[in-house]
Amino acid sequence: MNDFYSERSQSVGERLALGVFTAGRLQREQVLGILERKVRHALLPRLPIDFDARYDAQVPNKLKLTAGPINENTRRLRDSLEPETKQRYQERLNHFENGQLSFIGHEVSLDADRTIDWDDDQLEGIPLLWWLKYQSLEPLKWFLFSPEESIDRERVVREVLDPWVRTMASTAQIGTPEYLRRDWIPHAVSLRVMTLSRYSAWLESEGMIASRQLVLEYLYKNALFLQNHIETDVGGNHLIENALALLMAGLIFQQADEWIRSGTELFERTAINQFLGDGSHFEKSPMYHIMSLRRMLTSIGLLSKYGYSIPQTIQHSAEKATEFLTYLTPPDGQIPLLNDSQFYQVLSISEILLYADKIDITADNNPDQFGASGYYWLGSGADRMLVDGGCVGPPHLPGHSHIDLLSILLWLDGNRVLTDTGVYQYADDVHRQYARSIKAHNSVQVGDCNPIKIGGQYLMGRRTAPETTMSRNESFKQFEGKYEVEGFLKPLYTHKRRIQTNGKWWLVTDEVSSHGDRPIISRLHFHPSIDLKKVDDAKFNIIYDSEYLLGYLQALHCESIVLDTSPYFPEFGTKISRKVLELRYESTPAGYVISKNEGSEVK
Repeated sequence: MNDFYSERSQSVGERLALGVFTAGRLQREQVLGILERKVRHALLPRLPIDFDARYDAQVPNKLKLTAGPINENTRRLRDSLEPETKQRYQERLNHFENGQLSFIGHEVSLDADRTIDWDDDQLEGIPLLWWLKYQSLEPLKWFLFSPEESIDRERVVREVLDPWVRTMASTAQIGTPEYLRRDWIPHAVSLRVMTLSRYSAWLESEGMIASRQLVLEYLYKNALFLQNHIETDVGGNHLIENALALLMAGLIFQQADEWIRSGTELFERTAINQFLGDGSHFEKSPMYHIMSLRRMLTSIGLLSKYGYSIPQTIQHSAEKATEFLTYLTPPDGQIPLLNDSQFYQVLSISEILLYADKIDITADNNPDQFGASGYYWLGSGADRMLVDGGCVGPPHLPGHSHIDLLSILLWLDGNRVLTDTGVYQYADDVHRQYARSIKAHNSVQVGDCNPIKIGGQYLMGRRTAPETTMSRNESFKQFEGKYEVEGFLKPLYTHKRRIQTNGKWWLVTDEVSSHGDRPIISRLHFHPSIDLKKVDDAKFNIIYDSEYLLGYLQALHCESIVLDTSPYFPEFGTKISRKVLELRYESTPAGYVISKNEGSEVK
């Protein structure tokens, strides 16, 4: 395997400059939120005040639920899940019952009460995301969405969940050192509130809540905390999570009108600010698009069932987001792994669309209305190419953006052929740097650097915005895109990509100007199920599952071709080898044609 993890190391000065540039693009609300969080994190543990006791004192002595609509919504959501998803939840719950807990590819052994300490040796080197999932009480979600007939639920509650929730609630202390990075991470608190709301609603429906007031007190305390810790410092999809958590807590405890108002107003604001004109979520990750849409659908369903009016901005954004997802759906029905996306972290496309239908949100799919995201389809049916002609994401929120300028993905006969890379983890390591780089995408690299500088977990430098056009004539459909990479006083180089197709072939032509003597490499990363059989120096057969001939690839005007392997990250913590072609150009225009039928004439 070529060393895809090798990058020119950044100096301290370059890293600092990149950090300053990234910080300079933050919005005022983010900067103030970061400052507030840092002051709280540093100051509160040093004060002679028991902040945890203060929160406990605000929890009413008697808590009553109005839980029917939430439990009904949980049933709707469970009925939207595919059998494989519910079975996966049951298997994870079984492992948890047996003292094993696995997130993002890392499994640990739990203590007798099924807990684990922050400083346990098993967690050394494991990304913070693992702890966040643990603190969000994910096993309760597995319990709620497992097949209803598969487990003795009363026994699991009594023997497994009761002691675990009791321990989690009693050991999570607000105001202790590092509390905002451990037991009270605001994002984990949001997820905890949503899960505890659903779990409490289920307990109430089964007549089991009266003896479990601790669950309600823990839920109320978490909602109180979240109201004071809205994640303006992070922004993006975290605010959507905050919004639904506050809304659900306010609805289940009908006396908490402030939470209902805060959650609804936050939803309205994010609906306006975070969704583009074609309905796509502005972080440009299909995974986070589905997550955000799910939260919005839940808010609409709950507001309606509790008798509240649904703000038009939320309704409209949910409809447009559903329409966009319908448009983006590939031939195989799974999300394209664009930007920070993985499989099995959110609902599948079919699950979220069924859930939308159960919430009475319908989608019209008119391709001519889509374009704000920059995602364009070339082809139809089972044979389609997806082109990324858009910007890399919001300037103030580069965390989930990859350098995928004018990158392409391809499906033939419904099978993935050219793929994006996904993401291994969010921690700052070689996997993270590779997944975000131009090397990991089906585009062109000029020289040994990225067209947009990246670093750390989420840092990103000066951006470039592609200019794109779509046209068609009687013979073919055509996409054209162009972007400039800035240099000192003048562009460092310009990359133009033209793609023409008649639905049976795709002709990709790249032109790079002002590149000097810097090498030009066009990469094509193939799905692990795809093999390439060399026919001659410039032609390859595209083979699926070792035996099925899908089509052909013909390189055009290449100086040399290297067939190698590259890493593929379809799930957190999972690395799979796949084929990659490196087409090296001495001059341009140059490119390649992919065809389904040998001899298809390109005119």
